[in-house]
Amino acid sequence: MQADIHIFTGPIRSGKTTRLWQWAAGRDDVGGFLSPDREGVRHFYHLPSGKWLPFEAPAGADPASVIEIGRFRFWRESLVQAQGWLQEGLAAPKPWLVIDEVGKLELRGKGLEPAVSAVIGHYRQASNPGRLLLVVRDYLLPEVQTQYHLTGCILHREVDF
Repeated sequence: MQADIHIFTGPIRSGKTTRLWQWAAGRDDVGGFLSPDREGVRHFYHLPSGKWLPFEAPAGADPASVIEIGRFRFWRESLVQAQGWLQEGLAAPKPWLVIDEVGKLELRGKGLEPAVSAVIGHYRQASNPGRLLLVVRDYLLPEVQTQYHLTGCILHREVDF
């Protein structure tokens, strides 16, 4: 049953994270994380704890400490921490679990993998009472749906969930 898996999609830099931030503000029923910019650097923001974790690495960062995709570099350790937050979200579930976002790294088996696959598998179980919300860039949507077998999910282009 995939009715409990939602995908929020839209173009790059179209305000997806900002709208989710507004939706999640003050709620205690949302787990997972958002990926806002803070002082010009991409961060993970852990929704249950309010913890900020920078994950965009600067040019010149130690190559052994980063994963690169295109012109972007991400701290490996931050990605590991975010995967841990997803595992925590499964162990102590809330009505919503947010993953902002599933992108090119995950499609290549890196970044937030294998945690994203484990979380999606968990939410496919009919006995799971929660809702999973994945954020996906519009141009990656077909590939994400195919790779993760998500063709039966609920698609959103607005925060209407």
